[in-house]
Amino acid sequence: MKKYLMLLMFVCAQTLTAPLTMAATLKTTKAPIYAESLEQYVGRYKLMQGKTALFLNIYEENGKLVSKQLWDGLVKPLDHVNGDNFIVTSVGWSVKFMRDAKNKVAKMQVAGHDIWTKVADKPLNTDVMPPNPGQYVGKYQANTDGQNKTVEISLKNGKLWGTQLWDGGYSQIIYTSGDSFFVLALDNIIKFIRKDNKITQIQLNDKLFTKI
Repeated sequence: MKKYLMLLMFVCAQTLTAPLTMAATLKTTKAPIYAESLEQYVGRYKLMQGKTALFLNIYEENGKLVSKQLWDGLVKPLDHVNGDNFIVTSVGWSVKFMRDAKNKVAKMQVAGHDIWTKVADKPLNTDVMPPNPGQYVGKYQANTDGQNKTVEISLKNGKLWGTQLWDGGYSQIIYTSGDSFFVLALDNIIKFIRKDNKITQIQLNDKLFTKI
């Protein structure tokens, strides 16, 4: 009788601890996040530091989110933690994506304090180049407040760059389509204008600069 009582107590103990063990397993096991779910986070994000605009591309690669700093091209993978929370494992930064009233991803908080705003649902392709990029190279001048100001477009290491010669400010300009480019530092579009199929001007912030 004593033998059967001990066996009964063992079976009861196993039955009671099984749900607890399962609960602990569920609590510590991360639910997988699928590629189609990652798409909601993909896009271009902007952070203002004083008057300087910094941009990040967030994109999906091999089933994981990846961030690319557009100012220096540095790439950092993001590991999923739970929900809208990720971590940049290589540097230990937390990344929390934030949603708007319509439950759409609108911002992300990095390292607990930097708030990046989502400005586009598609990453900006910094590698694409226009046909014959050399046709855009040159100096362009406009009269502003009684002063002639010159912008120089140059080709460096296979990329187009714009430099404000009056103050030394410069930025990579990224091809978007046609004769339009995106100026990273200014968070603005620059459009080249043609006459007789030759580049003669650029339009920037509603100001026309003529090629000299």
